[in-house]
Amino acid sequence: MGEHLTRTTTIEAIVPKKNNMGAHCFVRLRHEVQTPRDLALVERQTLLYREPAILSPLATRKAPRPDGPAPEGWDWVRSTSADEVTLFRYSALTFDTSRIHYDLRYATREEGYPGLVVHGPLLATFLLSALLQELPGATITRFRFLARAPLFANETAHLCGRVAEQNPDVHSNTGGPRIELAAIAPNGAVAIAALAELG
Repeated sequence: MGEHLTRTTTIEAIVPKKNNMGAHCFVRLRHEVQTPRDLALVERQTLLYREPAILSPLATRKAPRPDGPAPEGWDWVRSTSADEVTLFRYSALTFDTSRIHYDLRYATREEGYPGLVVHGPLLATFLLSALLQELPGATITRFRFLARAPLFANETAHLCGRVAEQNPDVHSNTGGPRIELAAIAPNGAVAIAALAELG
C-alpha cells in the first residue's frame, strides 16, 4: 500500500480481419506493472475493434434470458448476476469508457445488443471470488481468461470450477494444481473460460 507504481503498455500486434462480422482487427497488448524494486505484474490483453453495426433505428432492449439449469460435470457451481448499477460502478472503478456497459440506448440502438453488456473482466473477478470462497487461503500464482460469448445485465451467470486434468504437454509454472473455471450464460454458452494456477 502506498507504493508508487508504473504501468507500461506495449502494442505487440495489430491483426486485421474480415469475415461475416465485417472488417475488424485484434490488438494484442502487454501491460507491465513496475514497483520501485522490481516487476510486479505482467498482463497480456487482446482487444477486438469492429465496424459499427448496421441496425434498425427501432432496435430496442430485450428482456434478460431466463435462467438455465446449473451446469453438470463441475466440482462446484455458484450463481450470480450483475445489474445496471454494478456495471456502471465497475466501469467507473476501471476507467472503462465503453458505452455498451452503461448506456442502454447506445448498446441496443448503436451496437445491436439486447441489453447492457457485462464486462469480461468483471465476470473473471466473479470467478476468482468464487474460487477463493471454495478454496479459502489459496494462493493464485497465474490466471488467464478468454471472453467467448456475451452476458447481459440482470442475467444469471453460473460460476463453475473443477480441478483441471493434467496434460503432460502443459506444465504449471508453479507445480501447483490448476483449476479450470467457466462463467456459463443462461443459454448454456461459455461466456468466460479461465484457468487458475495455485501455488
